[in-house]
Amino acid sequence: MPRARSRDLRSGVSLVEVLTVIGILSLLVALFLPAVQASRESARQAHCKSNLNQIMLAQHQYLGIHGVFPALEGHFHLRIAGMIESPNPDQYTTSSVYTCPTDAEALGFVRTGALSSYLGSIGLKRDGYRGIGDGFSGGYLPDTFHGETYLSDSHMKDGLSNTAAVGECLAIPSFYTHDVDWDDYPQLWNRLLRLTDTRYNDLTTMADDCQFNAGRPRVRQYPTTFYNHILPPNQHTCTNGRPFDPYLDYPVTSSSLHRGGVNLAMADGSVRFVSETISRNVWWAIGTRSGGETIGLDE
Repeated sequence: MPRARSRDLRSGVSLVEVLTVIGILSLLVALFLPAVQASRESARQAHCKSNLNQIMLAQHQYLGIHGVFPALEGHFHLRIAGMIESPNPDQYTTSSVYTCPTDAEALGFVRTGALSSYLGSIGLKRDGYRGIGDGFSGGYLPDTFHGETYLSDSHMKDGLSNTAAVGECLAIPSFYTHDVDWDDYPQLWNRLLRLTDTRYNDLTTMADDCQFNAGRPRVRQYPTTFYNHILPPNQHTCTNGRPFDPYLDYPVTSSSLHRGGVNLAMADGSVRFVSETISRNVWWAIGTRSGGETIGLDE
């Protein structure tokens, strides 16, 4: 009688099967990870816009109470701090309202550097081309630098919806006042003042020089509480020649880590996402409060 052949019993899986499963899982991760990251960034950008909405609501609350936009040498956030979260103006930097969540490094910089992810616009810093904020402050100063007339909505001759008020700017490192070798921190260069060799008064030439000829950052940084509209979003910030201009007549550019642009709050309180490819003429036009331009972001 023939012996029955025993069946071979398999245990485990083969190498080919393991590699097949790994390949499938890798493909799924490759497909879903960008979608997850995009979803997270969409949420962070919505949070960022919400921050700007709250800041502008507070500014309009201040306008309703005092009849003028908040003005202060130093930083406009100090005037509206009690209308947002903190009753103590000195504690405004601890509020998440002033930090863009897309910039993971900003939290430490803002908390220790007393700066914000959101700065007031000073337009083009030229007579006849002033922004809603002016002078040495991200706040809203008198119509004439040392005068008594503060800015109200009636000063916005170009229209509140066509005038930039507060824009995003990447936070400056908390060690900005020290002599630092910035070659050791290349990941921070887009936050810093870069060196240009020649001073220009003409805006177009100044902007071109900063955009195309800027060198390494200054060793010592000058902290600002404003930005201007000399260059469109996410371009360089530059010194405008050497020695460094103490009157702040240089490009201080709106910037963010959002893909392709920045969030911008207009004087009417609306918040828009502005592409970094926006034309200079349109960016200049919305930076001024009474330049007589008819161009807006919808143009």
